[in-house]
Amino acid sequence: FHGPAKLYMFLCESQHYRRVIELNRPASVLVSNDHNPSMMALQYAVWQASVPVDYVQHAHVTLNFPEPRYFRYVFTDGEMASRTYSDLLPSDSSTVIYSIGPVRFEQDYLTVQKARMREKKTLVALAFDYDCSIMSELSVKNLAESKVANLNVRFHPRTSRSLKSEVIST
Repeated sequence: FHGPAKLYMFLCESQHYRRVIELNRPASVLVSNDHNPSMMALQYAVWQASVPVDYVQHAHVTLNFPEPRYFRYVFTDGEMASRTYSDLLPSDSSTVIYSIGPVRFEQDYLTVQKARMREKKTLVALAFDYDCSIMSELSVKNLAESKVANLNVRFHPRTSRSLKSEVIST
């Protein structure tokens, strides 16, 4: 699709990553992008080196994303993303998918969060896109009132420092 030049760049980049992996011998690698060419080259190199690769979802997923067969664990932003990745997996895959974040892009976000609170779970994980527009003021207020014991926030890599500070202070 992209021609021989793109394939050559992919192979060169994956060989570079392979050398880095061999020098550092990581126990695992965590990525937050599964479709950009550089990250795919990294995933390929790590897979060649038999090092486990885990993935944290950073954006909305659709069925035109690459299948996640090379990941050991996939951490998604909600049940819809988990179902999409499950549909992409071949039946013989050993990939395990966990839904950990807010139910991004789904209407039942508050219902799911309230159910989690009733179950007395003390951990809530939130994932933000680069302009932090996922959660409304109402969602933040409801979380604050529920007295969550442990709140994890994951920002998109392009989120500005000032937006991060504003969200954290809220």
